[in-house]
Amino acid sequence: PRRVPRLAEDVVAGGLAPRVPNAFAAYARSRTTAETGPRRARSTLGVSFENQMGQRAMSLPVPGGSGQASRATARSQLIRQRSVVQLNRAMTIATMPRTDRHKNWRGNFHYVTALAFLVKGMASPCLDWAPVILPPNNITQVGNIVLWSTLAVGCMIGAGPAVAALGTKRALLLGAVLFDAFFGLFLACAVVGPSLEQWYLFIVGMLLMGLGASLLLTAVCIHMAQIAAVMHQESPEETLQELNAHLGGSLAVWSLGTEVVFRLGASLMAKLHFPDTAALALWAVLGVACTVLLAFAREAPPLPVAASDAGGPAKSRIRSKLCAFFAIWPDPKLWLIGFINYAFFFQQAFITNVVNPTFVAPMLGKQAIGVAMALVSIAGAILAKLYGYIGAYAGKGSMLIIASASFAVFPAAVLFTNFCSNGGWLVLVLYFWYGSGRAVHEGIGRAVFADYFPGPLLDPAFANYNFQGSAMAVVANFAQTVSEERSLAVTAFSLAVAIAPTFALASALRGPEEHPNPDEGDEDDDEEDDDDDEAEILELEGIEPSQSSQSSSDEQGSNECCAV
Repeated sequence: PRRVPRLAEDVVAGGLAPRVPNAFAAYARSRTTAETGPRRARSTLGVSFENQMGQRAMSLPVPGGSGQASRATARSQLIRQRSVVQLNRAMTIATMPRTDRHKNWRGNFHYVTALAFLVKGMASPCLDWAPVILPPNNITQVGNIVLWSTLAVGCMIGAGPAVAALGTKRALLLGAVLFDAFFGLFLACAVVGPSLEQWYLFIVGMLLMGLGASLLLTAVCIHMAQIAAVMHQESPEETLQELNAHLGGSLAVWSLGTEVVFRLGASLMAKLHFPDTAALALWAVLGVACTVLLAFAREAPPLPVAASDAGGPAKSRIRSKLCAFFAIWPDPKLWLIGFINYAFFFQQAFITNVVNPTFVAPMLGKQAIGVAMALVSIAGAILAKLYGYIGAYAGKGSMLIIASASFAVFPAAVLFTNFCSNGGWLVLVLYFWYGSGRAVHEGIGRAVFADYFPGPLLDPAFANYNFQGSAMAVVANFAQTVSEERSLAVTAFSLAVAIAPTFALASALRGPEEHPNPDEGDEDDDEEDDDDDEAEILELEGIEPSQSSQSSSDEQGSNECCAV
């Protein structure tokens, strides 16, 4: 009975009162007139009931109308009401009070994420300027192959078990230390000059950074999921999927924002004629400082583990984690939701190795490449948080459609127009769209993996996430040395277009019982709730359920039911 006033208000607020039994509608109006304000605000969270009630109401006859017209009107009203409910839900959640524990762990998430991506962001200008600092003897290309191969192998056989054994904080610290080692070795490369020692220093440095990136990127994603679980315990009104989307958007902002800062900083130092060794020494000092500060972060509570992982020797647990990496390979959803990974990393190599040297540099000069790549990071940082909020309520599938369209712009321009070679500075528009796709990849892309592989599957899933990107980067870097420009553009375009359809196929394979949307949960529970609601309505009308069984069966044959 305590639920009935709230349910009644939902019916009146949705304009559905004329399409429900008269006694219940009159009761709803009387309750709504007597009780407004806070109770109405709380009722905005009853999304699942409104969908069920709207579904039942649309199956009832509408006074003054019949046929397709009345059903279309009811459907449009329900769609508008659902949009209002979703907006009200977002506003209510955003303004509701938070517990101190919720605020503290959210602050810890931003602290850890900022420091981790500050370390990673410092590597971006180092890799951008490596072809300028190092001699043109293919040392940069070989180093990139070593980097991405190490990252791929590290994610495949080492990152997941290492993070499980060390914990997220220790794994983040170890990854940051390996990045610091790369900064020091890269500085030594610039000091010793062209020589065999320079090859050794650079290759070893890229090897260490590949290992560090596999640890750091896997650990930061798992840390995000751990914080989301804690925040869900403190604020159960927000679903775990919504929290993953919000934190994923913040993670993308830190990832892309730090790249913007350091890339622009490197360009400024180059314009002020800073020596290369002085700039690299500054990166090395800042990396050590961030690593020291990272040591003061709190260790997040671990995620729930399966009973099979709860005990046993440490070696057995690590072996099980290692086996778990390959155990999820037969699941087609792992590869279907990874198409945003394939598209992003292939297009990254396509832009770096084809578009920039072939089109942009001859048209605008080499200095335009730094500006264009900084614009990619800026666009991604600005849009990442926005996409995170939209994806939490509009669905991650809609954001992947945006990513698909964004990643398709660049290869389409190369294939079908001369814009890349004749567009002048307007070519930066293409880089903006690439940044839009990257914003989805950095935030929503990670959140999708957290949704599809929760709990004990999270560690191997994020290790596979990083492995997919690294393996595609290796393939793309090799492909650009043996394939023609048009073949690369066709491949990049095909991967971009495939993002949305493959995600839809993964959702279909997942099934409704696993769907993260609370409105699409277990059908048996929905049917039980429907029976309870119908019993309450019949009780208000003074009709016994046994008396209404025959009439309801008669109405079932005469009234068409319109599914939402």
